[in-house]
Amino acid sequence: MTPTPTSTKTATKTPIPHSHPGGTPTQTPTPSWPRVTTIPNPAYGDKVIFRVMTTGPAKARVVVYDRFFSKVADLSGEGDHLFDILWSLKNVSEGIYYYQTGVTDAATGQSQILKMQSFAVMRDQTNPEDAY
Repeated sequence: MTPTPTSTKTATKTPIPHSHPGGTPTQTPTPSWPRVTTIPNPAYGDKVIFRVMTTGPAKARVVVYDRFFSKVADLSGEGDHLFDILWSLKNVSEGIYYYQTGVTDAATGQSQILKMQSFAVMRDQTNPEDAY
């Protein structure tokens, strides 16, 4: 019996894109503007700050909902690039709250509704920041 010749193929190396631990290709994330966050979260004390970050002069409207999605506050403010909208927590119960923000660019008049976000209101007498 004569041996049959085997073909010799050379393996082609395909470059593998760099990736982060999640397995997707690494890309520099682009920040989305405008942005709104709550300070502090969870909120202790008598107020929470809605920090609004924009690319220029803007007006913002923040609508706050309780855990049953009943509207509990309708707040507004305006500023340039970075401004705060305060909400008094004196008559607010402890719990999880949701807020949705609409931002209007003062120069163009274009409006944008941002994704709903959440924050917690805590009534515990000890503030974790005081523990350090």
